[in-house]
Amino acid sequence: MAAMWEPLQLASDTPRQPDHGRGHVGLGWRIDRYRDTVRIAHGGDLNGFTSRVVLLPQKNAGLVILVNHGSHPLPNAVTPDLLDRLLGLSPEGHSAKALARRDAAEAARLAAGAASGAGRPAVAGAGPSRPLAAYAGRYVHQGYGEVQVAARGDGLEVHYNGMPAALEHRHFDVFETRTERPEHGDFNALKLVFQGDEQGRLSGFSARLQDGVRPIEFKHSA
Repeated sequence: MAAMWEPLQLASDTPRQPDHGRGHVGLGWRIDRYRDTVRIAHGGDLNGFTSRVVLLPQKNAGLVILVNHGSHPLPNAVTPDLLDRLLGLSPEGHSAKALARRDAAEAARLAAGAASGAGRPAVAGAGPSRPLAAYAGRYVHQGYGEVQVAARGDGLEVHYNGMPAALEHRHFDVFETRTERPEHGDFNALKLVFQGDEQGRLSGFSARLQDGVRPIEFKHSA
């Protein structure tokens, strides 16, 4: 335990509160001080799950926060308030401050999307270049895996990493995912842009799976 918690490298971020020491990174753990108490923490998330473990070795105490939602800010937001209660300190309202920061960031994201044209309405009357059933098939990427598109009634559905969604036509050869499952929020409103080859056959589609990364290109596979 001592080896894992030994500070090895200074963390790149700086604390928001002046009394929270700048952290270090150990062997898989973040080491810093919370209101003059050593804090050892680590968290992680994937589609459908977010977790955070926080230990206070000097107090022989700790806490674990589990959320049934991927990439959720709740664990980091409530941790300081829970630590204040655990340490018997006066609360500083960290959760409310985190909520305000989240709302401000969301407003900025929406404004940036509107400025880039991401929120523009679909082009009226711009239908797909081929029958909907022609878009069905298997699409693969060496790093991001496999996407299955299938006909469903009069429309299409898409499956990716166990996440199902309706695939609604937007305009031209652009389709958009629609899911009502909150744990699959990362897979909602994702635009798939299909492309064809010189013979007019579907060659694949591209999609922005990650912010700050160029669209990922999936190749059609028979």
